[in-house]
Amino acid sequence: MNNFLTMKRSRASTPNAAVMGPSILSIPHYILMEIMSKLPMSTICNCMCVCSYFRNLISDPQFAQLHLSRSQPSLLLRSFYNWESSLCLVESIDPCVVDSGTNGDIRVPDKALLKFKPNCDLPIKGLEVLSSCNGIICLYKPRSYDPYVICNPVVDEYVVVPQVEKGSICGSRRAGDAPLYLHLYSGGCFLNGALHWIDHDTENCFESMCYFDFGKERFQPFPGPSQFRGLPGQLQVEMMKMVVLKDGLSVSHHAASDMLEIWVMKDYAVQDSWTKDFVIEIPWLDIYPGLLYQPLMVLNNGESFMVFGSVLFSCNMRDRSIRKVRVSRISSVIIGATTYIPSFISLRNAATGGYP
Repeated sequence: MNNFLTMKRSRASTPNAAVMGPSILSIPHYILMEIMSKLPMSTICNCMCVCSYFRNLISDPQFAQLHLSRSQPSLLLRSFYNWESSLCLVESIDPCVVDSGTNGDIRVPDKALLKFKPNCDLPIKGLEVLSSCNGIICLYKPRSYDPYVICNPVVDEYVVVPQVEKGSICGSRRAGDAPLYLHLYSGGCFLNGALHWIDHDTENCFESMCYFDFGKERFQPFPGPSQFRGLPGQLQVEMMKMVVLKDGLSVSHHAASDMLEIWVMKDYAVQDSWTKDFVIEIPWLDIYPGLLYQPLMVLNNGESFMVFGSVLFSCNMRDRSIRKVRVSRISSVIIGATTYIPSFISLRNAATGGYP
């Protein structure tokens, strides 16, 4: 009788494997990697805190490459709060996760945000985002000789770019001729392995475009919109921005005090492929003449997002409506915004050749 009770008690205390089902850790490694690479960024970051197995899987260079190949452009905002600046990733701007406020503004909910640590962890204060590529951000301090910083806020890693040592021995190497006047303070626009600029004349008016090919290490002329050639002396480069929209080179131009034009190059380096895709009437342009609208990204449904001063805006190209975009959990003052493709690329692995 005692043996029967002991056996019964043992069966009751032992979980039934058939009822519990197989463990998620029993899923083959490559299948689990496929599944997790399709999850939202915030979910993947939470998975890293679940167990060491998930952390090691997400830290695998193969997973980082797979996730990067599927990662979609997002918005990286830099806000100012409590005397500290912080980075916030707006993971999804898709209309299905954007709620309309009572006053017509668009409100981005908390579930679409991923807030990073303040840049007070960085060795240099007051850094701004210069550009980004494959989830790696280049930070710099304007009007300063401080070194540049390469950072991936997703994996919380940064590298200070070493400054060039000045010695007594010097030399030079010719990398080709460059145009006399370059709009260099615009930072350029990187696409297809080249850095593009707007070339201007002595009156700061549009003259042409050029680019520097990093593979060939030489400057080359680049075809701009042929329509710009008929407007000599009328296109001030200070009223133009060169950006990448939907994987294509684009130029935004404030054609009038209340009008913004966006030209998009459909086929790279083909002059006839320049088309005027957007003409946006903005009534506030003449109120703040010193500020420019900077296009950030365009969704497949035609919804475009841009920043004007410290405010994020959305423009619906179907009904021509313009609305403010309010992001919760961050200050209303946005001091920087850029298009960003989040990734789990580790700077340590990249420096040691851990990626193909």
